[in-house]
Amino acid sequence: METRRPGYCGARRSIVVLIVTVIAAGCAESTAPEPVLLTIVSGADQEAEVGKPVGRPLVVLVTGLDGLARSGIPIDWAVLEGGGSVAPPRTVTGADGQAETTWTLGTQEGDQSSVTTARDESVTFHAYATPPAPMDWGEVLDLQPSAQVQGNTLRANIWIFNRWPGTVRMTTPHSCLAEGYPALYTRAGKRVAAASYGCWTVPTTWTIPRTDSLHAAWDVDIASVAAGEYTLLFRFAVQGINDGPATLPDVETTVAVVR
Repeated sequence: METRRPGYCGARRSIVVLIVTVIAAGCAESTAPEPVLLTIVSGADQEAEVGKPVGRPLVVLVTGLDGLARSGIPIDWAVLEGGGSVAPPRTVTGADGQAETTWTLGTQEGDQSSVTTARDESVTFHAYATPPAPMDWGEVLDLQPSAQVQGNTLRANIWIFNRWPGTVRMTTPHSCLAEGYPALYTRAGKRVAAASYGCWTVPTTWTIPRTDSLHAAWDVDIASVAAGEYTLLFRFAVQGINDGPATLPDVETTVAVVR
């Protein structure tokens, strides 16, 4: 007859249960998601008109704690503030660890934001929504000319104040002013002098942040100009503003030449 020691089977069961528990814990640990880091690559701090997409896509990079890119990571995109939408709202990182989406702003003017999430990490994109572009930029860009005469040199100045609540980008084909301007005319309309140089860059863009201004100056040789009262005329070469066709009006100021 076999004799069993008291408590032997109970002890064996405890050992089996302990082994199963350890194996289960090891399996749970091995299947836990790897921690990742999320970084903005491009698309932050943009500006666009209300209801329109921002100019550049939102792009993020996912890396592991070792700093290497991770592919196949699901990315969720969502609007935080201002309305609008992101499309697509879910993407997956490519071989380079990057993913992107397009953000269309809502109809609320001012600051807007969207959030991007990968596992437990998130980053926030910000944008500024401007009102629709005006039909006439001359109504919101305050053009203020002035001139100072020193001996045989006239210093022609132009200030452009941005009264539109957004950044203004003015593009020209060759120069900030039309060729041969600013120019000096008699009261009868005869051209007597002009600047010998301008903002010669091909192409050039004048950028004026919201509520800011831009100043440019030219020297005009007036050695052969007789004393008298003249009109200084500024004619702009602007052909586009904020990626749309636009022009600016001529502006003028009165100049007194004293000999």
